[in-house]
Amino acid sequence: MKKSLKLGSNGLTLVEMMIVVVIVGLLTSFALPAFRRANTKSTNSRLLNDYRIHAEAFKRFALETGAYPPDGGFGSMPLGMSEYLPVTWLNSPVGGQWIWDNNDWGVTAAISIRNGNVTSQQMSEVDSQIDDGDLATGVFRKINADRFSLVIEE
Repeated sequence: MKKSLKLGSNGLTLVEMMIVVVIVGLLTSFALPAFRRANTKSTNSRLLNDYRIHAEAFKRFALETGAYPPDGGFGSMPLGMSEYLPVTWLNSPVGGQWIWDNNDWGVTAAISIRNGNVTSQQMSEVDSQIDDGDLATGVFRKINADRFSLVIEE
């Protein structure tokens, strides 16, 4: 007995495939902004925590030695701080370089990020969790075009 060949197959037509692609594209377009917001919020939380940990390390150093360490270089461990700072000093969560500012930029002591991959809008969100949300005032400031700083001491 011979089986006859059925002309219609069980596969999807081109129109059905296009509909599936459009639906997947729409679902993705709804999910991506939510993912970006969650990612930014997570990065901001890590940045806030790193600033807090670093500030406490510098305060402890000053308390134990009687002075803050000398002004530091970009992305390098400030002199005498290797026992106080965690490894996170070497890796900023927003890219760029951590830098210790001592008697620089008009402040006695500040922790800065230079050349980070971050917008002023995102750093304003961070600032609103630290103090006033204004990068021109308060303890968290945009000191230079490429530098955001947490002031420990004026």
